[in-house]
Amino acid sequence: MKMMLKVMTVVFLLLSCEDKTDSSDTVISSGTSFGECVGYCVREMEISSESLIYRAIGRASDEYPMRINNAPMETDDWNDLISRVDFATLESFEDVIGCPDCADGGAEWIKVESSEGSKKITFEFGDTLTSIQPLINQLRLLRAQQEETIFDK
Repeated sequence: MKMMLKVMTVVFLLLSCEDKTDSSDTVISSGTSFGECVGYCVREMEISSESLIYRAIGRASDEYPMRINNAPMETDDWNDLISRVDFATLESFEDVIGCPDCADGGAEWIKVESSEGSKKITFEFGDTLTSIQPLINQLRLLRAQQEETIFDK
């Protein structure tokens, strides 16, 4: 019994000393842009542990005034999103991948700012980047939800 208690104590101490990254200072941004566009050509989203801010920006502000939605970030949603971020993998990418917005195909980008550093990746709209695809998919889903909210008001 004493041996079991010692083992459990050691395991508890090891687990309590485990390096836990504090994600409260992390900001994840994502967006799209189209150069040859009429309407809301730039859409961007900034997410922190506390809030999600989404902006749709028009080229002609008279006809297309900026639309913005500021919503609280739910803890479960934040934890789900942050679990998809692998900063080392993000850093392994070039800053620009492919030919974003060539022939008006559009550009998409992701930026992560944290205590580990800052990294922004710009790539062709709708492209697949296998090693970070779960993060891309979740950001696309969040952007789509914001699109519904901001344009159905």
